[in-house]
Amino acid sequence: MNNVLGLDENISSCPVCGCNNFYGVSRPDVSRCGKCSVYFRNPRPKEEEIIKCYDRGETFDKWQVQSKIRRVLWGKRTNLIGKYKREGTLLDVGTGDGFFIQLAKRKYEVTATEISRAGIAYAQSRGDSVHHGTIFDREFDKSSYDIITMWHVLEHLSEPGKALKRVRELLKDNGVLFIAVPNEFLRIHSPFAAAGILPAFPEHKYDKEIHLTHFTPASLSKALNDVFGFEVVALLADDVHVYYRSFYLPFYYINFAAAKLFHFHIDKAMVAVCKKSM
Repeated sequence: MNNVLGLDENISSCPVCGCNNFYGVSRPDVSRCGKCSVYFRNPRPKEEEIIKCYDRGETFDKWQVQSKIRRVLWGKRTNLIGKYKREGTLLDVGTGDGFFIQLAKRKYEVTATEISRAGIAYAQSRGDSVHHGTIFDREFDKSSYDIITMWHVLEHLSEPGKALKRVRELLKDNGVLFIAVPNEFLRIHSPFAAAGILPAFPEHKYDKEIHLTHFTPASLSKALNDVFGFEVVALLADDVHVYYRSFYLPFYYINFAAAKLFHFHIDKAMVAVCKKSM
């Protein structure tokens, strides 16, 4: 791992559940929580360095030339929301360049947050208003949102557990939470990983997207259910394959069917659909 000028920090407890019983599993920087089974970086980049990384805007710049295919992806996610909620208030946490809220605001009353000024600039160029900061930097009314979305955000947060607690406070009693994260099952548990065919966890770099926490279907469901009191009503394949449609399409449908039948799949990304347990 590249420790750039001492920019990394060590943590003493699991960033998801807060347990201090964890152990190293992959050199040089991946640990596993003994309670919730989540994998996380330790040591890891400091939050201010992560924000600097996204403020450079390299990821968002790349997305702009993929607007046609990304519209398909966001359309699928918006349609998924509509299966559970057809109207209401929606909070999008970590909206990135704001492409999603362009579609979501056609059906919902949308509020969005983002830490990157580069991402916000793209959203503003389309006429959208985005709160600069996190869900802790603004006074949101509790139990005020019908829908909260976190599209590939949770894995980037330095305190994902704290964020999930906050999200639960902001969600209405009959509200629905949508969380998309990478599915690391194959990287962690498969025979391919044991045989060295799949690479170990990649080193984080300060010029790329930085993932601090790694989930499998089991660990994500366990954390949402047991730690934060959400009912996971669906755990689906997140169709990121739209970028490479012709090659991956059969694998997507296989995993889509597995998710429906077994609440489990090995696709590269997953979406948890959650309701607030009472």
